Amino acid sequence: MRRAPHACFFAAQSLAVGDGVEQDVTKALGLFAGLCRGGSGIACSRAGDLAPAQRADYLRRGCALGDRDACRRPCLLAQP
Repeated sequence: MRRAPHACFFAAQSLAVGDGVEQDVTKALGLFAGLCRGGSGIACSRAGDLAPAQRADYLRRGCALGDRDACRRPCLLAQP
């Protein structure tokens, strides 16, 4: 069965902040990362918010996938 991207995105957001469910940042990151691999720019940005060590990589991918907010993040603007 194929997952619905919007449902996965909203589930990841809920898990990330504990909205209506117990907060689980690890599961949220897994969902956002999977959506990022599937081509969701905003999910890449959210994954970057949850994974500081990989933030720049996620934001670069998010920007390449058309997430304008990712393109404006300071850690990308400072890079060559």
